[in-house]
Amino acid sequence: MMMELNTPGTVVDTSRPLLFKFNGRAYRAYSGDTVASALLRNRVQLVARSFKYHRPRGVLDAGSAEPNCWVQIGEGGREDTNMAATTVEVYDGMEVRSLNSWPNPNFDISAVNNFLSPLFPAGFYYKTFMSPRRLWPVYERFIRKMAGVGRIPRAEDPDAYEYLNTHVDTLVVGAGPAGLSAALEAGRGGSDVLLIDDQPQVGGALLDSPQMVDGMPGHEWVQKTFAELAKMDNVTILTRCTVFGHYEHGYFAALERIEDHLPVGSRKGLRQRLWHIRATQAVFATGAHERPLIFENNDTPGVLLASAACTFVHRYGVRTAQAAVVFTNNDSAYYAAKCLADCGVSIQAIVDTRNEVGSGPKNLASNIGARLLVGSAVVKGCGKTSIRAALIARHGSTKTERISCDMIAVSGGWNPVVHLHSQQGGVIKYDDRLACFVPVFGHSYYTNVGSANGVFSVEDCIQDAKYQAGAIGESRRGSECQIDDAGHPRSVTNAIEAFWFPHKVARPSKCFVDYFGDVTVRDIQLASQEGYRSVEHMKRYTTAGMGIDQGKTGNMNALALLGMASGRTVSEVGTTTYRPPYRPVTFGALAGYRRDDLVKPTRRTSVHQACHESGAIFDYFGQWQRPTHFKQNGEDLADAALAEAKNVRSNVGITDVSTLGKIYFKGRDVAEFLNKVYTNRWDNLKPGRCRYGVMLGDDGMVLDDGVTARLTEFEFHMTTTSGGAAGVYKHLDDLHKSLWPDLKFKMASVTTQWASVVVTGPRSRELLSRVIDRDTFNREELRHFQVTDVNVSGIAARIFGISFTGELSFEVNVPARFGQSLWRILMKAGEELSAKPFGMEALSWLRAEKGHFIVGRETDGTVTPYDLGLGWMVNMEKGEFIGRRALLMEEVRREGRLQLIGLAPADGRTLIPEGAQLIDRSRQETVMVGHVTSSIPKLSSATPFSLALLKNGRSRIGEAVTAWSEGREYPAVVVGSQLYDKHNERLKA
Repeated sequence: MMMELNTPGTVVDTSRPLLFKFNGRAYRAYSGDTVASALLRNRVQLVARSFKYHRPRGVLDAGSAEPNCWVQIGEGGREDTNMAATTVEVYDGMEVRSLNSWPNPNFDISAVNNFLSPLFPAGFYYKTFMSPRRLWPVYERFIRKMAGVGRIPRAEDPDAYEYLNTHVDTLVVGAGPAGLSAALEAGRGGSDVLLIDDQPQVGGALLDSPQMVDGMPGHEWVQKTFAELAKMDNVTILTRCTVFGHYEHGYFAALERIEDHLPVGSRKGLRQRLWHIRATQAVFATGAHERPLIFENNDTPGVLLASAACTFVHRYGVRTAQAAVVFTNNDSAYYAAKCLADCGVSIQAIVDTRNEVGSGPKNLASNIGARLLVGSAVVKGCGKTSIRAALIARHGSTKTERISCDMIAVSGGWNPVVHLHSQQGGVIKYDDRLACFVPVFGHSYYTNVGSANGVFSVEDCIQDAKYQAGAIGESRRGSECQIDDAGHPRSVTNAIEAFWFPHKVARPSKCFVDYFGDVTVRDIQLASQEGYRSVEHMKRYTTAGMGIDQGKTGNMNALALLGMASGRTVSEVGTTTYRPPYRPVTFGALAGYRRDDLVKPTRRTSVHQACHESGAIFDYFGQWQRPTHFKQNGEDLADAALAEAKNVRSNVGITDVSTLGKIYFKGRDVAEFLNKVYTNRWDNLKPGRCRYGVMLGDDGMVLDDGVTARLTEFEFHMTTTSGGAAGVYKHLDDLHKSLWPDLKFKMASVTTQWASVVVTGPRSRELLSRVIDRDTFNREELRHFQVTDVNVSGIAARIFGISFTGELSFEVNVPARFGQSLWRILMKAGEELSAKPFGMEALSWLRAEKGHFIVGRETDGTVTPYDLGLGWMVNMEKGEFIGRRALLMEEVRREGRLQLIGLAPADGRTLIPEGAQLIDRSRQETVMVGHVTSSIPKLSSATPFSLALLKNGRSRIGEAVTAWSEGREYPAVVVGSQLYDKHNERLKA
């Protein structure tokens, strides 16, 4: 039998029936149903099993705070796991399966955990699996098998996703009475408004109960307001869209579900869209979550939040019970009881924990024929897989009364949804009068309105929204909701008893605080008993608030219980940290178009096609595609790289280095700025000259390196490592803006404006003399560490005398659009000189033989200039520079630091693998003393060579050391880090 109602204002369309399957069985639903409302419509209460004890679980909430009913949706590549049944719309042919139950939720083998629950208190795994350590592999396999909820889809996702950027004057989050009012106020004022709500329809709480607004039913007021907003050209409304993250400077992220509610066969376009929103001002009308009350077996299917029961009745036309007991500590549940009674639910009793209630609640209880039991509490829910009765006891009494019912509707007060406010450091404060945390102040560009601001009646929500929409950043708060004599909500004070905790008749071990993780009252008490007084420590010890719902339902009760156990108030306990996302976000939406070949941007230099014509074999280096080697030099990487490197040493080689970071500086204070960011001095560099520099972080460790040229008195050209280009630019920009804003200069990243090709080798000057538009190009015109502007076959170029290979080298820079032309010109002109292209592998071998380090390879964030043998570059006398203070610490010069050295194989033949560990066997136990960073085969010397970081390396030159890799030992001898041309004669030729 389906539990259907014909309620005005419902969102379901009974003229459009649907069929869906739940655990293989077919059920009927209607367009507009959620999975939860459809299951309740078909009298299915047992939906899933809890994570730890595998207890039967049913629907508790009607929205995103649902902690129990998380299900698996769809099939194949469109399968989604861990979906809240209360937020997923049913479509025709949908396949829905329960989670965390085997073989099915009605008979779950793992339910034995419930009977063994005394053996599994909070933190039991920390104590149980600590010893003996040899059994940890067994424990681990067992724990991993038991951990996790849901099944990860194996098939490829066939759907499409995208992301969009938008800028608005006013972002309104939430389209309930407060959000609609705020959007209307801002829209009428001419602002460009974006109104977002995560439901399929606007209206919020007005769709959940038959309230009157401006003399008309709530759903009619919603329709009227929505129609006016829809006519405004300056207002955009997004439904089925959740703002899940609030970031710096008015940046928000939102997920729009475009086709999730459509049958698979009807989906033709995008499934979801990720919105990146920049808002000048924002209004958070995110509402409030109702709290449950705690009693024994309060997790049994049939225990619902009072507001959720009203939602299912009025929004979806589903009567959730025949007979109900309403359990509350505040007035809002009385209105819920009236809503349920008006829809045919027999209210057996209203149980109120307060000793006194007002005349309004009393009259309402009398009008609907419900017993009113004040100063009492539900102490136990009776029933194994669904509620059959409630046990009631008066305060201080052990005598109980059994009242038959098939639903217990609970209301423990309301928590404003302050997540977006808090994600950017907005301050919240516990309000003793409202018994909840409310926003106090945040940033000036946003405000909280309505229930999110602690204003709980519809009339006050609307007025609060109208006021605050025109006063962003100010705070005005109403009071909690109470029922008047006519049965309508109004605002008064002292209408709530802060919290209600288990009566002495109840068993704390079966009173659940966090439903998803099976965290009980006893677990919270145990955490306090064992010293976990911090709310963050309690959270991790008990897992309260760490479930899929992220504690939206149970956290406040957990905080209050911790306070009670430790003798503190809720305010003194504080809260856990609110972090995005507010609701789960699919990986597909985060990736957008970035999948398959687009999983990450592929960057190609302007010389890419010309390199391809020369037979380049490309690989990824970061996001860049760069040649590893060239086919014309050999098919095999190692053979080709060896041939290319030897050709550089004997003739001339050409390679593309356009990926190097390039930053252009102009201004009178550039040299002073460079003094502050590099370790060496720059104010004495003459125009037309270059200098090598090392950049440090605040910790004194090597951050980046590169060559910077002084073009004119006030113009500089800096090069950085390829991988560090973006990071170094941001680092320098931050330093300029935050530490030295008074320095007069401008900087711009010009990495992609230039194509850069290196010509290197003993015949490189001869090659350039053939293409430069001058009669001669000799040693005097461009020496090492000089820069000059020339024309290369009619192309304006800038040439730097810079060497990374150890040979005479020139870096030729031309505008990017001429990159391919430059490559072809050089290759053609170099044919008679045996010029050959070379790739990254050969370049790495050449620089390693010369002893040049690579940031990120010979450095790892723990290496100082002294460790690299660059102490001569650190000018401590020039004044303050980034990292200087750290270099004064004893740690920087202590014994035992890793230092860059060279290694030669003891047998003169064997190549030591990169990454090999250097070990010291002189003691009783093996000690790791370093590692190999780079290795090259025989090139210019008779033996292979490696660079390594070794403890006290420079003082161990000539000593034997053992390298170990993959179970094999490699005897080696410590040598200097520079193997080739130690006096730099070749690069200065």
